[in-house]
Amino acid sequence: MHEESYAVPTVMAASEVPTAGRHEQTASLYIAPEITDLRAPFQYGRSGGDVQCTATIAAGQSLESAIESVTRTAFSGVTRGGGLAQPLAGVDRHIAVQLDNLTLAPPELGVGTGHVDAEANVDLRLRISVYDSTGRLLLRRPLAAAGHGEMKPARSTGCKLAGDIEAKAIEDAIRKLMQAYARHILDAPELARTTD
Repeated sequence: MHEESYAVPTVMAASEVPTAGRHEQTASLYIAPEITDLRAPFQYGRSGGDVQCTATIAAGQSLESAIESVTRTAFSGVTRGGGLAQPLAGVDRHIAVQLDNLTLAPPELGVGTGHVDAEANVDLRLRISVYDSTGRLLLRRPLAAAGHGEMKPARSTGCKLAGDIEAKAIEDAIRKLMQAYARHILDAPELARTTD
């Protein structure tokens, strides 16, 4: 058995965010360390039960980049910093993003005549909290997305295929989560400018 490592590609989520509802407000953005450092371990084995490899998928950088990109699209000015419920001085809003859960289902590989098909599913959950400039909670939303990855026919085999397909499923979940995040941030009446 050997250890492999894979990375989730950067998700270009901001290009999918409508800018019509953009908040003309400044915001500080806190992304919890469990997101920044997110590494998803999984094991892959052949049908028979033996583990062929143990692998880790680095998902933190892609998820962090997507959160920051969408937030910058939703607000007129964004500065990284602050704490979980502590806005930076001088901003209108403070956004805190935490990881609730990332669950990877074992990849499924099917062998057909002369080819291999593969698919994987993941569940990714975040918690978004938005505060005013004084630290008063305005909005808290759990966000969840089911990601799916598939290759038919697959372009690799074994652990490489398992890692590639899990990374595709996480990438899909991140894209779906960022669409939901953008909707919640842009459409929330709680975030309309008021006198704090």
